[in-house]
Amino acid sequence: VPVTVFVHSTMTGGDRCRAIHLFATNNPTPGIASYSFGAGIARAEVSARVRLAEGQTLLAYAVMADGSVRRAAARVAVTTGGCLT
Repeated sequence: VPVTVFVHSTMTGGDRCRAIHLFATNNPTPGIASYSFGAGIARAEVSARVRLAEGQTLLAYAVMADGSVRRAAARVAVTTGGCLT
């Protein structure tokens, strides 16, 4: 499943995004990815492909430089393809 997370941020001062963490709620190990951003990054955006065995909710947490945390959630439907015999 392709996933893109973008944090609306000026990337300056306390509004700078320091990290993004992704979680899949139904996975046996829910933490699926963590990304850290240095001071020179102009935009807080990540794209990845994640493997999910079933439909579930993906959670994204953005940790800001001022210590606040922003959260977003998206429900993902997973369908299986191919032939089963």
